Formats: sequence, structure tokens, C-alpha cells
Amino acid sequence: NYSTRANYRTMKKKIIASILLVLIIVFFIVKTPISLSYNDKGLVNYRLEKYELAAGDFKMALLWKRHNSAASINLLKTYIVLNDSLLAWKLLDKLQKSIPNTAETSALHGQLLIKSKKYDLALSELSHALQIDSSLAYAYYYRGIAKAELGDLAGAATDYIKAQELDKANTKALMESVVVLSKLEDYRQAIE
Repeated sequence: NYSTRANYRTMKKKIIASILLVLIIVFFIVKTPISLSYNDKGLVNYRLEKYELAAGDFKMALLWKRHNSAASINLLKTYIVLNDSLLAWKLLDKLQKSIPNTAETSALHGQLLIKSKKYDLALSELSHALQIDSSLAYAYYYRGIAKAELGDLAGAATDYIKAQELDKANTKALMESVVVLSKLEDYRQAIE
């Protein structure tokens, strides 16, 4: 009777251990797809300009997978749009420690510097981002802003035009290029 109870307990422990092992394996297998689906949902909400919902989705993606750099970058972009500078700077600091020296983090850093009106630093950071990846339309757009604020209207116009070439939907870049080019024409007429 004692050996039957001992065998029963041993078998019960093995079954429980096996179930726990299966649950752990399933959790880790399911974890990444859940994180990715929250990130995708956040991107949809971001494109629909539902930024608060997008931020929540990106946070959920990060809860499921803490080191999801895509969700972190998307959350940072959302904080910038929401003008939540404190959270944006904190997240940027974490991102730069975990994935340093990427075009994306440099461009977002430049964007935050523009929001802080540190145009010379922003220009440097955005130029660095474009050296790494010259296809980042928004980096050209924000570098155009920095150049315009620093008085380089010709350089700003060039960057706005490049941003619009890379991202045809970027109507802000097109409008800014028209404004800057008209200012340049006004200056030329004033000189003559």
C-alpha cells in the first residue's frame, strides 16, 4: 500500500512537471506572435491617427516581448507625436543602450532634438542617420526643418524635396519645400 502511494505521488509529480513544461514551451512559442500582432495592431491605429490606442498596443507588444525593438521604435514615434517628451527621452535612452547607432534611433533622436529646438544638434544627428540609411524620408523632412531654422533655406528645400520623392504621401514636405523656395525667391528679389 505504501509503495503504491509513493508510485502515485511520483507519477503525479511527473505529470505536473510535464504539464508545466508544455505550458512553458507553449508560452514562449506563442509569446512572439502575440507581441507581433499587438505591434501590427498598433501600426494600424498609428496610421489611423489613433495615437493613444497605438501607444497602448505597442506597450502590450512590449509586455509580451520586452526586447521587441520594432515595438519600442514605434512607441517612441507615438510618444513624439503625442508630445510626451519625458517618456520619449526615457525610451530613446533605453533604445540607444539596447540597439545603439542605428539610422532609426538617430533619426528619432534628431526629431526629439527639433522638438527641443536644438537645431544644430538635430542637424548632426539626422545627417548621421542619413549616412547610415539614405532611404529614411522622415529624416530628410526633419533635417529640412533643422536647416530652415538654422537659415540654410536652399539645403532645407533640397531635403524637403528628397523627403517627398521618397515618400509620395508626405504632403508636409511638399508644402514646406514650396514655402522655403518662395522665401528663397523673395530673398533673391530683395537682393536684386
